[in-house]
Amino acid sequence: MAVFRATNHMHVNIIDDTIGNGVTLVTVTTKQRENLDAIREKQGCEKGSEKTWSIEAAEIVGAEVAKQCLEKNITMVVFDRGGFPYEGRVQALAEAARSGGLQF
Repeated sequence: MAVFRATNHMHVNIIDDTIGNGVTLVTVTTKQRENLDAIREKQGCEKGSEKTWSIEAAEIVGAEVAKQCLEKNITMVVFDRGGFPYEGRVQALAEAARSGGLQF
């Protein structure tokens, strides 16, 4: 599980690096329409005013990653925080993925 935390968004890729240079199995980001809708609903705001850089958004992304991984029978991942400190959004994403059923 590779995490990238940009200023305004978060991106997570589940990569199987046992195959050649790696194959991306699952991709989840705050830019995806379903996730944006969930963020708006949780924050109670209108389109265009959602805060995709919030801890709430990271929790939604973490839960969605766990859901998509479990649908593909992926239960164990290695967490790669990409050099970002394990705090704030990165920590919230990891904890949401754990509570969704993924094992690190």
